[in-house]
Amino acid sequence: MGFKDVQQYLAPHLELPLAGKTYLVPPPSKDDGLLLAAFIALGVNAQNGRKSTDEDLALIKKREGADLAEVAFTPAVYQQMVEDGVPGAHIDQAAIYAMYYWTMGEQSADYVFANLYTEAAEGTLPKGLRTLKTGRNTALANQTRTASTRGTASRREPQDRKRPSTKKAASRGDKH
Repeated sequence: MGFKDVQQYLAPHLELPLAGKTYLVPPPSKDDGLLLAAFIALGVNAQNGRKSTDEDLALIKKREGADLAEVAFTPAVYQQMVEDGVPGAHIDQAAIYAMYYWTMGEQSADYVFANLYTEAAEGTLPKGLRTLKTGRNTALANQTRTASTRGTASRREPQDRKRPSTKKAASRGDKH
């Protein structure tokens, strides 16, 4: 009996339109995927006042100084963006989207990205999130700046629950 073709179940390339060009971003390597997941976990833990696991911190420490965009896009795609003159802030923002895309799936990436940048534009970012000098909005602003990874594991589909934006919840008197 032969092996079953599982290609249809694997994560497709991310088609990322940016600055008038569509970049085809392959899924990250296993190590890069794990780093992306560790960064997500670090941010979630920091936002919720929890300590990150030793495993996540070790992954991040091992790759200290790695650029999130190079990890989320691959060095070749990142370099092409730079050569094409894509503004650094746009690369950084797209890298955050790609990090969530590879670790949590497209719907989660869309949700996080839309809410993060909508709330930033409205001035309603949750306490603890701030903008770094590079323009990145992150809960990791006071943490070591490195890349995050996961990516080669199967993507999880997000739950259908939607959290109201901070601004809307505050106007209704909801606590978050």
